[in-house]
Amino acid sequence: MIKNKLIFKVKSYRFSGFLWLFFATVFSAQAEKITIGKGAGIVWEGLPFSASMMIYVNNPDMYGADGLLSISDKDGSTETSCIPSSELYAVNGIQTLKLVDGIGLVPRAFGSASYTDYFSSGRYHVTGTIGFPQTRGENTAGNSIVVPFTIDGKSRDWCLPPKNTTDHYTPYFYKAGSYAHASVNGDWAIVADGNQTAQDNIKIMPMYVSTTLDVQTDYRTILPTNVDLRISTLSCSVDTPTEINFGAVARNLTPHAELAQKNNELYVACSQDSTGPTIDANINVQFRPLSGLYNGEINKLALNEGGGYITGSIPGVTSEGHCGSAAAGVTFDNKPIKVGSIAKGELSIRLNHQIDWRLCSGGASLPSGKVTASTEMLVTYN
Repeated sequence: MIKNKLIFKVKSYRFSGFLWLFFATVFSAQAEKITIGKGAGIVWEGLPFSASMMIYVNNPDMYGADGLLSISDKDGSTETSCIPSSELYAVNGIQTLKLVDGIGLVPRAFGSASYTDYFSSGRYHVTGTIGFPQTRGENTAGNSIVVPFTIDGKSRDWCLPPKNTTDHYTPYFYKAGSYAHASVNGDWAIVADGNQTAQDNIKIMPMYVSTTLDVQTDYRTILPTNVDLRISTLSCSVDTPTEINFGAVARNLTPHAELAQKNNELYVACSQDSTGPTIDANINVQFRPLSGLYNGEINKLALNEGGGYITGSIPGVTSEGHCGSAAAGVTFDNKPIKVGSIAKGELSIRLNHQIDWRLCSGGASLPSGKVTASTEMLVTYN
């Protein structure tokens, strides 16, 4: 995956700002087919998910080290704890589920859960990440949760238990008559070691998230059963300024006033090997809002300091993203925006576009001084 930093800047004695745009080249899914190409590291990401679960505690004789929140290829009906570490496959230092030699699947998830303690009747919360970049959490009871850890003599991973301990045979952990709640959101990534060869129709297993209290389990599907993987020789790169400097900008408290505009070139180059099977593919860009969305609007990238936002447009590809426009221009919701295509038998292409950025006022809440914003741009294909 190729990552660069793109920065939006405004420089003024009264008001200044930066936008960092992080670039990556990954590969996207359309319908049930995921296509990846050359490269090592994270070579694809997508298929976002979210899920919520709940268990009623009808028996206090429940142990406290099972997966209060866990992700695995088990649906929860046959596996009542976290995935064994032995089932994970290290690719470029990342613990994944193996798809084929040198390629694995990993969640990038954020989760939270809550439960009532048997002894104190206190309500405690567990929060943390599962999968990439690491599985780690915190409990408001004061416990740090670090994986892998051991249950029943087996090393476990990809889960957040309420405590990091092997003494789960100690009974009376959850309070009877209470509820345990768990929720998770995130997406999936495919990791490669760089030695992949062209092949098709690789089945990706369904994946599940579950919450487990001893023998009670609730689970949801977070990766469907009908997803296939295709490995090609296609690779893409992007060339556009990674620092956008809006220059000196006067502070304007009129809501949705355009404060500055920058127009830059956007070049995307793709190639595929003549020695392997070539493919037809759409070439896309996607934008992930690292600094968040302004008022939840997908076409407005929020300033880190609040009080304003940035919009983008690709002439001939998107509508004009004027300040104040509703859902116009570039969207920062990680959805693919098609900028071109490559045909089977076509060994290389270069797509030339312009990308226009606008800095916009949020009104009276627009701060004085330096402001920043950031987004990640992904060059994808399907």
